[in-house]
Amino acid sequence: MGAALSQLEGVSQTLWVPLLSRAQASARSHKQLSSPFYDACAETLAAHLKQQSPELRHVLPPLAHMLVARARYYDQAALDFLKRHPKGQVIQLGCGLDSRYERLSPKERGSKSQWWHLDLPEVMHLRQRYLPTEQQLACSITALDWLAHLDSDSPTLLQAEGLLMYLPRQDIHRCLMAWSLYFLQAELVAEFTHQAWIPLLRTPLARRVFQLKMQTQTALSFQGGLWSPQEPVKWGKHLCYVKHWTYGEVFLPQWVCLKKSPALLWTSHYHLGVLPC
Repeated sequence: MGAALSQLEGVSQTLWVPLLSRAQASARSHKQLSSPFYDACAETLAAHLKQQSPELRHVLPPLAHMLVARARYYDQAALDFLKRHPKGQVIQLGCGLDSRYERLSPKERGSKSQWWHLDLPEVMHLRQRYLPTEQQLACSITALDWLAHLDSDSPTLLQAEGLLMYLPRQDIHRCLMAWSLYFLQAELVAEFTHQAWIPLLRTPLARRVFQLKMQTQTALSFQGGLWSPQEPVKWGKHLCYVKHWTYGEVFLPQWVCLKKSPALLWTSHYHLGVLPC
C-alpha cells in the first residue's frame, strides 16, 4: 500500500473515494460546460496521491455521480448560510480531504466568516500536509470537548457529510443533543442512513461490497441511523426539523416505487440551539 493510505485506519480510509469522485468530475467539467463542477484542488491532490498509492482506482457511476451531487448540495448549503450570516462560523465535521473552503471563492466565503475543519488526528495530519488551514481540530466528534474552541453565541453551520452513519445510534443522539444545547443559534446539515437498513448493511456480504466500492483496506459498515428525518425533533425542544434531501430527487425522480421503501441515505437540515426555532 502507498505511504498515504498506510497512515489511515478504519472509517478514515473512506476519504479517498469522495476526493477521487470530485477530481473526476472536475476533469470532465473542462469538456462538459453545461454541468461544470470545478475543483482544481481535488484534481491536483488526487493526481499526487495516485502517484503514491497506484492501487487507487477510478470511481465508477453511480457512486461517483452521487458523491459529486452531495458535494454540490453541501456547497450550496454553506453559501446559503453565509448569505444570511456573513460573520458566521462553518464547521466541517469529519472533513477528510474535502476542499469546500478552497472551492468557494473568497467573495463567496466572505472576509468575516470563520471556517473550522475537524477530523481524527491521523486525517488532520494528512490534511495539514496537503490542505493547510489555520483552524483545525484534530479529534473525534464524540469527544465533544472541541466545542469549547467555538463561539457558542455566533451563528453556526455544522456540516456532517458522510460521517454520522459510522457512529452507533446512541452516539448520534448524544452528539445532536450536545450541539443543540451548546450553541445559541446553529444549523446542522448532515447525512443519515435509515435505521431499518443497519442489520442488512452489517452482514459480511454487504461489508465486502462496501469495501470494494469505497476502496478500503478493511471491511466497514454503517453503525447507526434514524428512523426518519423528523425523529430528532422528539429528542428535545432545541432541535427543529427544516427539510431533507435524497439522492433520488437528483437521479431517480421518476421511480415512484422507491417511495414505498425507506431511503438508504438522506441529508437533513435542522435548526438547533437555545434560541427558539
